[in-house]
Amino acid sequence: MLKLLCISVLLLAIDYIWIEESKRKKVVARDIHKPYEVFCPRIGALPNSLILSLALISAGMGKEALISLYLLFIGLFDDVAGLKNMEKVLLAGIPFLIIEGHPVLFLPAFLFPVISFLFGSFSSNATNTLAGYNGLETGLISIVSGFMAIVSVFQGNEAALTSYLIVLSCYLPFLFFNIYPARAFPGNAATFQMGGVVAAIALSNGQEIPLGIMMIPYLADFLLKMASFRSTFRKIPASVDENGYISPPGNLSLAGVLLRIKKMREPQLVISIYGIEAFSCIISLILLLSGFPAK
Repeated sequence: MLKLLCISVLLLAIDYIWIEESKRKKVVARDIHKPYEVFCPRIGALPNSLILSLALISAGMGKEALISLYLLFIGLFDDVAGLKNMEKVLLAGIPFLIIEGHPVLFLPAFLFPVISFLFGSFSSNATNTLAGYNGLETGLISIVSGFMAIVSVFQGNEAALTSYLIVLSCYLPFLFFNIYPARAFPGNAATFQMGGVVAAIALSNGQEIPLGIMMIPYLADFLLKMASFRSTFRKIPASVDENGYISPPGNLSLAGVLLRIKKMREPQLVISIYGIEAFSCIISLILLLSGFPAK
């Protein structure tokens, strides 16, 4: 625990330096959900992503670390040069094929590569698309990692517990800079890695069912966006009035549905999605404790 605390404290300092240097170099993007003009570093969580991968290596989590690094660079390439949607789907799933197979519910082990590819690709892309509001991506993955750590405690899985705590220790410091009003955005390098590394830990430890239940809000967001895919692909942003209230974006999404139900400012919207995610995590824990199969 002391090592994890040291990592968090170190990252707070490194993040501050990286964010200030990014602003000086003008590696920034406009925060579109503010009623005033403000720009923030757009790949602000890169140090966190790199140190997360190194921490996993030092903890002996070789496969998880390799997947983490791979997704970091895929996301970084998307930040710099851009990737097509299908390229993101295909490229994100490839590294999960290295995870050793096991049966999942009623599905035999020989189907595990298919499950691993689809689950890993979905998790990586989902944390990259349920995004765009201050503190949303980093906060959600912190909630998921925290609850998956609790799952690991109940299962007596020390390796998985250590891995999720590493994820928390590396991304919670960035939340300090990303929470409303954000001083930095995580960037695709981090958002691809966030979901992917948690999926890699879960798949390696037979915890894909609890994590899958926790990912239901991400699935809902994905299905809503696919239901209005033409507007989704046009990427019509939400608008903000002079009082900071956000109008729903042009496409359907989890955030869009909430904004259609109630008029909200950005912090209220993010907290509402946090609540939905926490509810899904609690349901997952209840099912696990009631004997719902974790493998």
